[in-house]
Amino acid sequence: PVEALSLYAVSPIRVLSRAGGKRSQALLEPGEAFDIALNRSMARRFGRPFRLKLIPDRLYSFARRGRLSASMAVGLRPDGRPLCLPGIVTPFVLAGPADDLRDAWFSGLGTGTGMGFGCIEEAEL
Repeated sequence: PVEALSLYAVSPIRVLSRAGGKRSQALLEPGEAFDIALNRSMARRFGRPFRLKLIPDRLYSFARRGRLSASMAVGLRPDGRPLCLPGIVTPFVLAGPADDLRDAWFSGLGTGTGMGFGCIEEAEL
């Protein structure tokens, strides 16, 4: 059975794609490719398949003209400038099996959760 939670991203949700064997690229638009990469990153972390679907809030997305990307500083470059990595920040519904939702709730979403990416909170309705 599929369940759903209404959430928002406290910090950017970062997922990476390795399209065509190139360097990893951050995916910054929710959709099928984002969900595939999100599930792959969660499966790699937990050692089991995930079946999550992230559905962004349509009104928020419309108000932001579809630009849901945000960056977070994770360190300093050798020249002293901040090193910022991108992800997405949006209110959203996360749908999937209860076990997948539980693990996402307690561990965060996507890659870089150890650096503070993917922190989620329950949205108030």
